[in-house]
Order: sequence, then C-alpha cells, then structure tokens
Amino acid sequence: MVRMLLVAGARPNFMKIASVIEESRRGGVIKPILVHTGQHYDPELSDTFFQQLGIPEPDYYLGVGSGTHGQQTARAIAGIDRILPEAKPDFIAVVGDVNSTLAGAVVAGMRRIPLVHIEAGYRTHDLNQPEEINRQVADTLSSYFFPSTQFAAENLFREGVAPERVFMAGDINLDPMFRLMPEIDSCRIVEDMGLAPGGYIFSTLHRPESVDRKEVLKGIMEAFDEISKRIRVILPLHPRTARRAAEFGIPLPARITVTKPLPYIQTVRLMKSAALVITDSGGIQDETTALGVPCLTLREHTERPETVKMGTNRLIGTDRERIIRETERILDGDKPRGRVPELWDGRTGERIVRVLEEIFT
Repeated sequence: MVRMLLVAGARPNFMKIASVIEESRRGGVIKPILVHTGQHYDPELSDTFFQQLGIPEPDYYLGVGSGTHGQQTARAIAGIDRILPEAKPDFIAVVGDVNSTLAGAVVAGMRRIPLVHIEAGYRTHDLNQPEEINRQVADTLSSYFFPSTQFAAENLFREGVAPERVFMAGDINLDPMFRLMPEIDSCRIVEDMGLAPGGYIFSTLHRPESVDRKEVLKGIMEAFDEISKRIRVILPLHPRTARRAAEFGIPLPARITVTKPLPYIQTVRLMKSAALVITDSGGIQDETTALGVPCLTLREHTERPETVKMGTNRLIGTDRERIIRETERILDGDKPRGRVPELWDGRTGERIVRVLEEIFT
C-alpha cells in the first residue's frame, strides 16, 4: 500500500483530516499514518474532536506543547524528522496553515519527499500573520495542491504553479459538518442553554491580532458588553483568550455567557441556530457560508474572499464602535445573503483520495 504521512496538530486540522483518513481506509490503496504534533494538547481542543469526528488514535504523538511560533515549529520539525525512518512515507500530506503544517512541509522539503497541501493557495499577503508565512512556505515546497476554491487556485497559478499539479476538490473543512448533520440537528445544546433559535449571537475569539493586544481585546469585550444589552452573546473561551484577559486584567462582561471550549457538534449546532456569528476564525467563515448564517469577521482581510464575495461573511476589523454598528445592522435586517461555492458539498475528502490514488499508484 501507498504510505501517506498525514500531519495534524491543531483544532482546525482535525476537521480536515477526518474524511481523508476515512476515505483512504475505504479505498484500501493508501495507508494513512497519522502524526499528531500536540500543538493543541488541551483535551477540549483535541480529544473531544477525535472522538466526535471518528478519528483513530494517532500513530505518532509528538507532544510539542505550547511556546513561541519558532519553538513550537522547531519541536514539530524535529519530531516528524525523527519518525521518518520507521514511518517510511511515500508522501507527506499537510492541511491548512498552522505551525504543524509548516513543520510537515519543511521536513518534506529537506527529505525530498513529495508534499501534498490540502487547502493550498489561500492568501492574505500580510506577512504579519504567522499563518500567511506558514501557507506560503508550504505551497512553495508542495508537489501537489488541493485548493478549496477557484480564488485560491488562481493565487497558485499567479505564483507559477503548473495547472496539472492543482486539483479542485472543494472545501475539506466542511466534510464533517455534512456527515454529522443528523447528530448536529439532534444536539440539544441550544435548548439546554435556554436559548431560542435566532435569539442569540455565537462568537469565537483566539487569534493573536484579536487577543494579544490589551487595547484591542478590551475594545472587543466592551463591544460584546454593549451588544449583550440587546441580545444574548455566547462565547466559548479559548485558552489563549482566557490567559490574555487575565494577564491584561480585562474582566469578561457579566452579561455575556462564557463557556469552556465546546466539542465540534455542539459548536456547529450553536452556529446553525444563531442570529449571527462574530469570529476571528478562518474555518468558521466557511461554515457559516455553508449554513447560510450571517458572519462578522473581526479581521481587516481574509484568506477566504469567496465567503465575502459569494457567501454570508463581512469583514469588520476590531474597532469597538464598528463591531456594535455592524451587529445592529444585521439584527435590524440588513443581512448578507450569499450562495455556497462550487464543490462545497461534503465530498472533498473522497475526491482528494481518488486523485492521490491515481498519482501515487
């Protein structure tokens, strides 16, 4: 069998590897060898996702833990390189743009092993974002590319990637959502929290540009406090956000509902029934577009322009007054209405694996 070393390490990765592993096992041609770098090691950001998404136990767990981007990436590079003699991969596959993605790409480049990048071609052209560095380096070292949309594919073509190495397969981020929709629809978290569909805002907040500067995080929390006078705000608190709020001495508004990080099914159920979602996440921009739920993204630019040009997403930055104003605009009825991009149908993993079978056999 063809041996695929599949590298993942953070919560956004886990949604993307589930269907690739499932389809590889179903096809019987590619043997997935899963490496969990341990970039996200909190059980609420890792273990529950593996359980709900049906991801098998990793073949290798590297335990890189927390640290600076450089420290984390260096430990992941060393760990992946160390297991290669035993794993003997025919190719390495990485997903997305986290530090584990960069580590897998660098090892593939150093060891001259073919590299497959799933979610290739996303660009903001803002090198202040670590994710932008990660995705550009990964694409530079890749042999085969699976962009989520034509926008991303065009970025690759402009950078000189040969079209015969680019394969449009759809948005891998959405595969588990489509597969688990019966479980999502039957999930009772909305009712258990005393919420009414359309009667609350769901929010996530974790990116460095949102939470690592005191004045920005303080402004966002003040905006949430003001918004919560009109409608309930639900905020699952990411460990990074919790640490920064404590470090800066920023109190979490008493009126908002703060929870621990939530499992995947519960998260999607809360998004699906929300009046709108406020986030700084990348993947949630895709998920809200697929669900048809209005999304306000606390960023100045996005690597996912299709969610703005075609979907339900608006970029609003992190200014306190603008967050309040744009939220009220949607609550007053001016909602972005979009359509779902081509191939965002829950079958991306299947298409990717079929292409990989043809390439490597």
